[in-house]
Amino acid sequence: MLWPRHLLIENGFAIEKLPMDPTPEKIVEEQKSWAFKKGPDAIKLFEAYAILEVAVPDEVVEKMGRLAPSVRKALLEDTYLGGLLREEANGRRIYHSILADYILGQVGEAEKKGYHNRAVEVYRKKLEWAEEEQIKPDELAAMRLPGHVLVAKGIKAFVDVFVNVCFNPLHSLGLLDEAISLSKHALERVEKDSREQAMILGNLGIIYRTRSNLDKAEEVIKKALDISEKHNWLDGMASNYGNLGVIYDMRGNLHKAKEMYKRSIEIDKKLDCFNGMSRNYDNLGLIYQKEGDLDKAKEMIEKALALSEKHKWLEGMAIQYGNLGVNYIMREDGLDKAEKMIRKSLDIHKKLGLLWGIARQYGHLGVIYQMRGDLEKAEEIHKKAFEIDKKLGRLDRMARDYAGLGNIYNKRGDSPKAKEYFEKARDLFKKMRMPTEAMGMEKLIEKIKEK
Repeated sequence: MLWPRHLLIENGFAIEKLPMDPTPEKIVEEQKSWAFKKGPDAIKLFEAYAILEVAVPDEVVEKMGRLAPSVRKALLEDTYLGGLLREEANGRRIYHSILADYILGQVGEAEKKGYHNRAVEVYRKKLEWAEEEQIKPDELAAMRLPGHVLVAKGIKAFVDVFVNVCFNPLHSLGLLDEAISLSKHALERVEKDSREQAMILGNLGIIYRTRSNLDKAEEVIKKALDISEKHNWLDGMASNYGNLGVIYDMRGNLHKAKEMYKRSIEIDKKLDCFNGMSRNYDNLGLIYQKEGDLDKAKEMIEKALALSEKHKWLEGMAIQYGNLGVNYIMREDGLDKAEKMIRKSLDIHKKLGLLWGIARQYGHLGVIYQMRGDLEKAEEIHKKAFEIDKKLGRLDRMARDYAGLGNIYNKRGDSPKAKEYFEKARDLFKKMRMPTEAMGMEKLIEKIKEK
């Protein structure tokens, strides 16, 4: 909806100046003309909004337009100017895209580049600050920074900022569609067999794995690994060995997963890459846990945790506290210790904004409540986990959430409901070709049938 004609008149627009042909193009021409008569600060304000495109907080448009907060505020107290904007969740934007496009079309290329450069500075600082402070990254900055870099600095800088600055925040915040779209956009513009191509493919594999598309994840990670091995890029080799290990682990090929993790660790030792070593020691611990060797599992997880704590790597600490909690759960006599560890993990995951980790720890807490007999609380927390996993499209975790809910209904004596949820879990595990887990669900379904 464009600015109504009667409000143009109320704000001092002469009737004879109204466009006789009230097409959108004519109306926005008059809107822009009237707004820009308010002075150079109004021009900068609306050009900044037009280039930013989406709703942004006031501080972002101030820095983009080089406007003092008091100036922006005074401009938007003007009924006419304020009416050209609308408020959304993240802040304000120009009310109608036709007006935004019209303003944008009249900004010179040099001026555009200046605005985009300032947007890069604003958004990059937000993400770097979040990384330094190890807190939840800014969602808008993670999504918008690469586009501004592309216009301001070109394709090489775009690829660099997407891979090294924006990918991890996009993944941790669950903005997976955006990450996939940007990955494909970057892949179209990088050289074949380049380091950039290998890095993008490796990251894309992580997204597909998160989405539980294991076949696609394996395909692109192997491509990334082939490029890294061809050029003997050790960092890429270590990363992709570790990521392949996770896929083999999820499919129940524990021997192959161990092999991949150990290869990754050996390279990480050469590179003195503490977070890689930490991640893979932890993954090895989870395999020993699956094999029933809880002491060896605990040893590996604690080894990983020691590295994370030494280097103050919060994400690693969060993961490893949670996995130690699971180790205590499996010992059955350590539920208090388990809850303590899992809550420490949950607090850090929340601080970092890591949705997948929050969901995982909710699932672990649900198991603890079940074991204590608090089925109502267990159901509530499993459903919280499920909602996040569903948002992320994590089929493997959704299957585990279904299994947890099935156990709760089974303990309540609601066999039909339990069977329904076990079948949902089984079907997802089958879909993902996770035979061990699918077989486990089948056994639970058979037990219900025998009752």
